[in-house]
Amino acid sequence: MSNLSNVVPLPDPPSVAELVATGAVDAADDWNTYPPSSFPMQVARRLIADLFTTGGHRTLVYWRGQWWSWEGTYWRQLSTELELRKPVWDRLEEVTYTDKDGEPKAWAPTTAKVNNIIEPLQLQTFIPDRLDAPTWLDGTQGAEQLVSLRNGLLDLSTVTLSPHTPQLFNTWALGFDYDPQATCPQWEHFVTTTFAHDPAAGLALQEIFGYLVTGRLDQQKGFMLIGPRRSGKSLIVRIVTALLGATNVAPTSMQSLAGNFGLADWVGKPLAVLSDSRDSGALPDAVVERLLMVIGQDAVPVEKKYQDNWTGTLPTRVMLVSNELPSFRDSSGALVDRWVVLETAVSHIGREDTSLFDRLVVELPGIFNWALHGATRLHDQGRFTTPASTAETVEMLHDAAAPEATFIREHYAVTGEPEDYEPLAEVYAAFQLSMRGRGGTPVSQNRFKAKLKAAGLPGVGPTKREITGKRVEVVKGIQRKF
Repeated sequence: MSNLSNVVPLPDPPSVAELVATGAVDAADDWNTYPPSSFPMQVARRLIADLFTTGGHRTLVYWRGQWWSWEGTYWRQLSTELELRKPVWDRLEEVTYTDKDGEPKAWAPTTAKVNNIIEPLQLQTFIPDRLDAPTWLDGTQGAEQLVSLRNGLLDLSTVTLSPHTPQLFNTWALGFDYDPQATCPQWEHFVTTTFAHDPAAGLALQEIFGYLVTGRLDQQKGFMLIGPRRSGKSLIVRIVTALLGATNVAPTSMQSLAGNFGLADWVGKPLAVLSDSRDSGALPDAVVERLLMVIGQDAVPVEKKYQDNWTGTLPTRVMLVSNELPSFRDSSGALVDRWVVLETAVSHIGREDTSLFDRLVVELPGIFNWALHGATRLHDQGRFTTPASTAETVEMLHDAAAPEATFIREHYAVTGEPEDYEPLAEVYAAFQLSMRGRGGTPVSQNRFKAKLKAAGLPGVGPTKREITGKRVEVVKGIQRKF
C-alpha cells in the first residue's frame, strides 16, 4: 500500500515566539512588555511581529473575509477564527504592560480585550479582495507562472525551481517533489487502454490535467466524464485528487450546490468535483446559473455560515462525473458549450484491479510531468483537443438543455422568415404533448416563450400577428412540416 501520509506540506515555519521559547534566539529586554489594551493597534503590531512573522515576512493575512496562514508551501484558510485567537490569548497571558506609575501589570486578556484587537489585526494583514491568488504580496508580476511543489516553486516559463516564500500568496500547493526525470508508465498505459476507442480523448485528458496543475482559468471550461460504472471515471478523479491534494479539491453534490452555502467550500480551491451527478430531471436553475458563473469566471456571490458573505471570482475549475448524461435546462446553450466532454466506454465490473490506484499514486511526480506536456500542447493549440467520439454526446447535451429548440427543429421547418409563422397556442400544445411523451417536465406557456426566445434559432421567436381581425400570439420564422 502506498503511504499518502508522506505527501504533506513542509512543517510550519517557527514564529519569533517559538524561537525565543526554544532558545534559538535571545529575547529582547522588553520581550514580555506590551502596550496596554487601550492601544489595540500597537498591540496588534506586536502580536504580528512575535507570532505571525518569519524571515521578515508576515505569515498571517486577511483576504476575502477569511484568515489565511502560511504553511511552508502555501497559504491555508483557517477553518475557524479560534485558530487565530488561541495563540493570541496564549501570548497575551504571558505579557505585562507598564501602568501610569511605571509599574508592570499583567496584561490579563479577556474576551472583550481580544475582540478589540481582531479588527486591528485585520487591518494590519489585509489583502485587497480584488487581488487573485496566486499573487506576489510586494506587487511583483509573474505569479501565474509559478506552481508550488514540496521542494520549491517551479517557474513554468523557465522550468526552474526557486525556494518557497510567504511573499507569494498562493492558496494551494502540490504535495510531492518536482522531479524532471520522473515518468508514469502505468498511468500512461491506463489512459491508453481507457480511451482505446478514441486516442484523442486521452490527449484531451492530458491537457485537462495540465490545465489543472498549472492553475489556468483562461479557457473558461468545465470537464465532464461520462461512462458506465467501473469504466475508469472514479480512478481518474482519485488520481487528480491525489495530484492536487485532497485538501485542494472540493467534493460537491448537485443538491448541496443548489443550497445557500453551496459555494462556500470552493473559495481558494483549484478544483470542485461533482460526482455521480445523475438526475431524473433537469438540474435546478440555481445549479446551472452557479456553474455558468464559476466556469465563465464571472463574479459570484458566496454565502458562508456564520461569516461575512463575499462576492468575487473563484479560482475553481469544475469536473462533473456521472454514469448518465446530465440535463441542463439552458436554452441559450451557454453552459453546454463550456464543457470538455470525455467518455469512458468499457466497464470493468467483475474485473476490477483493486491495487491499481496504489500503483499509480507513486507515479505522481511522473504524472505531473505528463500533465505539463498536455499544458504545453494546450498552449500551442489554443484550445482543448476535441474527441470525435463525443460529438453525439455533445449534441444530446444541447438537445436536453434546450428541448424547446429541439422540438422546433424536429417538427417545423426553420425558415427564419417573418412572414412564416404558426399560432403559439398550437405550438405550445404540441410541445407539451411531446414533453409528456418523453417523460419531461411541462412548463408554462410564458416560460416556453422565454426559453424559445433564448434558444437562438435564427429568426424564430414569439411575436404577434393580425389573424382574422385579432392580434394573436404566434411563433415566427417556422412552418409546420406535416
